[in-house]
Amino acid sequence: MHLVETKWLSENLDSPNIKIIDATWHMPNMAKNAARDYAEAHILNALFFDTDKIADTSINLPHMLPKADFFSATMNKMGISHEHHIIIYDAYGFFSSARAWWTFKTMGHEKVSILNGGLKKWVAEWRKTTSTTTKIVSTKGYKAIINQAAVKNIDQMHTHLNNNDIQTLDARSAGRFSGKDPEPRAGLSSGHMPNGFNLPFTSLANADGTLKSQDQITALLAESGVDTQEPIVTTCGSGITAANLWFALDYIGAENLALYDGSWTEYAADADSVIVKG
Repeated sequence: MHLVETKWLSENLDSPNIKIIDATWHMPNMAKNAARDYAEAHILNALFFDTDKIADTSINLPHMLPKADFFSATMNKMGISHEHHIIIYDAYGFFSSARAWWTFKTMGHEKVSILNGGLKKWVAEWRKTTSTTTKIVSTKGYKAIINQAAVKNIDQMHTHLNNNDIQTLDARSAGRFSGKDPEPRAGLSSGHMPNGFNLPFTSLANADGTLKSQDQITALLAESGVDTQEPIVTTCGSGITAANLWFALDYIGAENLALYDGSWTEYAADADSVIVKG
């Protein structure tokens, strides 16, 4: 089940079978603090998933996929077991929740869904939030096993691009993809990878933050030019919204998917990378 609705979650808030995750993350230039936002107002019983800290911080790139043992230890500290159905939301509706969803999936957690519309829709429907700290009872036995096929590094990307055996689907804006608009990170050229296609992640959601229908997503993918029957690697600026594309592709039943974790932040800074403009 990719999505759960706000009504369903409202009726199941106290279920011992679910764990609610607030995975809100803000762009660095927004000068906002997601942990503070969570402390001020979150859905009852929600836990905070810090995307920048539940990561491999030994790599000099933002929010890289954590190592399996670190993720396992963190889930045990958060009181999460493999049996829990994880319900993830973010403040925007459909933004950083997809990255947390992809992380859980890549770590082998099967029962994980996104709250359709997220906190944005929840609050718009006058549903309650709280500032009360969620009580955590730690667990033991969580063991993540990374699906290595789901994540690509830069060496793999160079090999794939040289062999012309993948499609890249980029979640950045059309202006950044074409090279017309600058990148938000200083010193990085805009543009895209060879054999790249563009589908800005913002096109996947409705105004209320809910995900568009499967038919609408299928049409958007067709318009982008990508072939969903062939291998696709999703990418973006730093690996966050590449997960939105992955979620959408998985939602419509596409297979043979991977995510380039370093994304454009790593690729554009590498001297061996070919950057296409236009």
